[in-house]
Amino acid sequence: VTPEGDLGAQKFCIKLRVPTPEGMSETLLRCRDAHQYARWVAGCHLASRGASLSAASLRAEVQGVLGALGVQPGGEDPGVPSWALSRPPPDPRQLLPPRFQRKFKAKQFASQLMEVLNRVGTLTPGQARLRFVEAWRALPEFGLGHFVVRFQGAGRDEILAVGPSQLLRIDPSSGAVTRSWRHSDLHQWDVNWDSQQVRLRLTGDVTLGLRVLSASPRVLHQFLGGYLALG
Repeated sequence: VTPEGDLGAQKFCIKLRVPTPEGMSETLLRCRDAHQYARWVAGCHLASRGASLSAASLRAEVQGVLGALGVQPGGEDPGVPSWALSRPPPDPRQLLPPRFQRKFKAKQFASQLMEVLNRVGTLTPGQARLRFVEAWRALPEFGLGHFVVRFQGAGRDEILAVGPSQLLRIDPSSGAVTRSWRHSDLHQWDVNWDSQQVRLRLTGDVTLGLRVLSASPRVLHQFLGGYLALG
């Protein structure tokens, strides 16, 4: 779906590319005005993502398209539901990190931001904070503390991640976990405060010596003690 809308030139076209057995088929739709254009672009975007054409989703998409065109709320069009113009579009520049703004055009995110705001706009502040915490806890690396370390005998720096239930040895170049241990495998750890060395004693008479490079060994010591006490 490629929208080609220009409010100043009163040009409202939508280019659709649909895969067929013979290849990509291209169709050009011409709309009579900005409101019809917004409804069609919104519907095509939702359909291309396999999303529902529910009122909530359609409202967010319509408002995002109208905002990208620069159409101001007011002068309600009879073909546009009243809720489509009930909320001004968000300014992506105030909500997105600069690196995303450099890579993409800000208006590309307007409809997605409206959809998110529509989902959380009716929540109370307490409910919104709870929703944020739930999303945070669902992240794959929730609760992990990362330390740059040098294991004894290793020729390069690695990452030791300490989580609520396990320790992870991670390759920093790829992010791949090369070894993991559950907290039940950690029988003891010692810290030599003079040499700043940490020694982990694991199941199977395995002893790992390491030096913490990104923080004081005291921080690693506190992470291990805190998670083991909570577990």
